[in-house]
Amino acid sequence: MLGKVFKHEFQETLRMWVPVAAIIAILTPISSGLFAICSRSEMNVWIMFLVNAMAVIYFVMLVGFAFSSTVITVYRFYRSMASDESYLTHTLPVETHHLVFAKLIVAFALHVLTILLAILSVMAFYSISTLGGFNLPSLVEVLRDGWSPLREAMSEIGAGGVAVIAISIPISILSSTLFPFASIAIGQMMKGHRVLGAICAYIGIYTLQQIVASVFVVALTFMAQSHDFGVIRTYHVIMNGSIGLSLAFAVIFFFVTTYMFKRKLNLD
Repeated sequence: MLGKVFKHEFQETLRMWVPVAAIIAILTPISSGLFAICSRSEMNVWIMFLVNAMAVIYFVMLVGFAFSSTVITVYRFYRSMASDESYLTHTLPVETHHLVFAKLIVAFALHVLTILLAILSVMAFYSISTLGGFNLPSLVEVLRDGWSPLREAMSEIGAGGVAVIAISIPISILSSTLFPFASIAIGQMMKGHRVLGAICAYIGIYTLQQIVASVFVVALTFMAQSHDFGVIRTYHVIMNGSIGLSLAFAVIFFFVTTYMFKRKLNLD
């Protein structure tokens, strides 16, 4: 049954995401092509306006697409777990933590797909608008040149620092995904005002999270400075601590979400 839940959730989520991804895939070459044509034309006030407009339109479109995965996953979670239509979900012969886990994995996969497509879109926009077309060898050369300063920065922090960054990315995605899940789980207890309850819970949790994170980082920084750790070691201490805190938040959000839907479910 859990496998069927995974499959259904993935299909329903993709059904909403694919049209959005198709729009970005279609508009990227169009906007970059228009940008290239305008930027190569004889410059005047109107051409400059069009060039800037194309850049702004593409940027807004890209930002909207980046947020689309969050909007879709939050909407899917609310609709299937806390809305009036969620009765069928909670009658399935599946444990509550399995339901939350399935939705978490699907949301994580969608975030990764969105990030990858956004990166491809930026690369395509740059290649078409600047290099005159999708020129892979030239694009690789540009990426190689841009990689040099990044590689120097990575050599400064060492392999351990690079590993810390690599680990922090998926943990941050998991934590940021579970955050609204927990807010919705708490908010559904407010009869007749579940959305308002979720928003209030989100604001409250966010405020508390920022206070805890600020105090935690200040404490780690003070400890590093008092022990004369140096820049690189201080960086490792703060990053490792931040990863641990983010992971702790993710675990708390998961158990709060599971507990609220298992023990405090309110569908009235």
